[in-house]
Amino acid sequence: MPVITYSQLDGFLKTLKPGNAQSASCQAFLFHGNEYLYRTALAAVRNTLMPETAQKMNYETIDGDTGYLREAIERICTVSLLAGPKIVAVIDSKIFYSKHDHERILQKMKNAFDRHDLKSASRLFVRLLSLLKITYADFDHDSLQKSVQVNQEDLVWLKKVADYCRSKQVEIPPAVDLSEELNRIINKGFPRGNYFVMTSDLVDKRRRLYKSFESQGLVIDCSVPKGDRKADRDIQQKVMEHAVADILNQYGKTIAADARSKLYDITGFDLRSIANNIKKLIDYIEPRTDITIEDVSLILKRSKQDPIYALTNAFADRDINQTLFYINSLLKNNYHPLQILSALLNQTRKLLTARDFIESRYGNVWRQGIGYTQFRSQVIPALQSYDRVLTDFLGEWHQVIIPPANDTAITKKQIKSGKARTDLMLLKNPANAYPVYLLLSKAQKFSHAKLVTALHQWGEVDRQLKSSTANPRLIIEKTILSILMEVSQTVGTPRNKAVKSEHAATPLKLSGASYDKTI
Repeated sequence: MPVITYSQLDGFLKTLKPGNAQSASCQAFLFHGNEYLYRTALAAVRNTLMPETAQKMNYETIDGDTGYLREAIERICTVSLLAGPKIVAVIDSKIFYSKHDHERILQKMKNAFDRHDLKSASRLFVRLLSLLKITYADFDHDSLQKSVQVNQEDLVWLKKVADYCRSKQVEIPPAVDLSEELNRIINKGFPRGNYFVMTSDLVDKRRRLYKSFESQGLVIDCSVPKGDRKADRDIQQKVMEHAVADILNQYGKTIAADARSKLYDITGFDLRSIANNIKKLIDYIEPRTDITIEDVSLILKRSKQDPIYALTNAFADRDINQTLFYINSLLKNNYHPLQILSALLNQTRKLLTARDFIESRYGNVWRQGIGYTQFRSQVIPALQSYDRVLTDFLGEWHQVIIPPANDTAITKKQIKSGKARTDLMLLKNPANAYPVYLLLSKAQKFSHAKLVTALHQWGEVDRQLKSSTANPRLIIEKTILSILMEVSQTVGTPRNKAVKSEHAATPLKLSGASYDKTI
């Protein structure tokens, strides 16, 4: 059967009735993607296949760890002694996980740890140890670092998860792969009236097991893109609206447009939190039917985990209030002050490079307010020329100053050609030039001299964070105020006009190189 998406599930459920031909030919279901969506989809399929009164006896769930998968295989191959359909569900399966997925497992573990869910973090931890064939004793002897690239900050919270596992005596599941046996059973078929269900956040579409679910059963794709592109955000918005509408319809409630917007703003794209918050609001407004923005403001607290680019965008927009807000939000979400400093420093370097382009001879084609179509036809060629000059200069600089044998950042081929890699090339991908268009617009709000001054200030912040006992948030906030409030007095400096400042003669720094502005 074809793969269907979560949005197509309602149409499929109309054909899924116990005893009909469609149900008889579809006895294996694989749900994957977003946890909230696949659990919701599973409930819809379960309620369609059997009445709620029968689920207590005929619906069996198995923990998703592969150590218990054999029990699920035995149950699904056994004819039910009770009347009606029988469903065996393997919840949150890790059967598609492999040692090559360690980065994703680590990220999921970190997310669970950050929200203080040590139980979920511990289950992922022992699964990772099992995949890598590592014991607790091996972990203590840094075997995990040899198998997976983890930094010192990761080791701090990983050791806390390991201590929790030991205190709760969480066993490491055996490294047994039953996927081939399950694959054979799915292709062979189950006793009539038996339905096998598996849910997983991760699947590998190249695996034979996935292809068996696809050919012999049904795959329900509940994935939602996690990016920040407009197309991704549009999909996330539709999914959130669909989830909210489903809950409101169940309780016969409505929500005002401004209340809905505020709900999304304080929650972010977290379907589980949105669902819990909607239910809180429904309980609060009884017996009223409409949820207002006052209800949202009074009952809910902000739980959204802001991405770090929200901070850098606010800084580049010279929005002091938003910049300070996101610094506080990120620190509350356990971002390290040095991570925040690194993001702000990198954004300052990008703005300085963009400003340098604007004031160079190549920037004559740029002007504030230029249309994007004109930008593509006129400014992009100038950006490409500017990047070539920049890389040529850095190649020459590396060739003269740094012996090639001691420089791992550039290759011999690059040295020979006089070119070097740098993360400050403005136009890395001409096919995706819109971010550069926005960066140049933001750089117009800063003067070259003040951006150079800001680099010196961030260097002082780095020194203070590493050597001072002062509050890191106050150190960063004080510098933010100094940079943005000073900048506000110099915005509007005419392009290509020299700026008189105590730092005006300071050379621009790019990728560790210093050079006078000659390009």
